[in-house]
Amino acid sequence: MATYFYDSYAVIEYFRGAENYREYFENHSGVLTYMNLIEIHHAILKQFSEKDAEETAKTFNQFVVMPSLEALIEASKFRLQHKGISYADAVGYIYAKLNGMKFLTGDMAFEDMPNVEFVKHENKKQVTP
Repeated sequence: MATYFYDSYAVIEYFRGAENYREYFENHSGVLTYMNLIEIHHAILKQFSEKDAEETAKTFNQFVVMPSLEALIEASKFRLQHKGISYADAVGYIYAKLNGMKFLTGDMAFEDMPNVEFVKHENKKQVTP
């Protein structure tokens, strides 16, 4: 079973070579959704290259999970309470909670939330999925 739900933020930071994310990807297991995968592809496409974006999407495709209807409904309620959070983040956070894993991110919106493994960006600059 996976240890973490990989938020798009975390995957992008790992791709960029952030040392503080390395252990989460190399020594643990994780999952994400197709919604995260499109955010990741877009961010890498925008900041790096089409080849990098496609290779990253192909690599992480094997970790994609399909959220249940229950998770989607709970994510909708969660997002209503936390207006600055994207649909992808809401689904990921709730999926992690319902499946006994931590939500791995460096997104400031999640810094003080329960069930989050918050890892600060090395340069303290937010990435934009």
